[in-house]
Amino acid sequence: MPEKWESVAAEVNEAIRSVSDTSQPNGYPATIRRVTSTANPYDPASGSTTITYTRVYVVESSIMKKDRDGTLTGTVRRTLLVAAGDIVPDKADKVRVGESLTYADEATDATIDWQEIDDVKSVSPAGVDVMYEILLAG
Repeated sequence: MPEKWESVAAEVNEAIRSVSDTSQPNGYPATIRRVTSTANPYDPASGSTTITYTRVYVVESSIMKKDRDGTLTGTVRRTLLVAAGDIVPDKADKVRVGESLTYADEATDATIDWQEIDDVKSVSPAGVDVMYEILLAG
């Protein structure tokens, strides 16, 4: 019998939400900050810019990087697992881990420690997005 990946995605979403609160180790709410612009790429001053904030729930892990000989390099890579559904993360987005924002004015937004996203990988068995792995820039 073929797997119903949409229901698997819903189960993954519920599982991540159930462990992703501040009372659980390595589970947090987070906010993804997305900037969209209606400007013409040849005339950046035209159009308008909109910033949206989307609350997501994440499970965080940290991995110590090793070189090809197996020696620790001192570099730590932080990875966030995000359930599919609310937003499809993009490398152009920024993220704030441990805080759930729905709005920030320009002055507040400038003071928040937004983290750059280095890469986004989707886990998509049979072409259905189940979750995303976000690698944070170091």
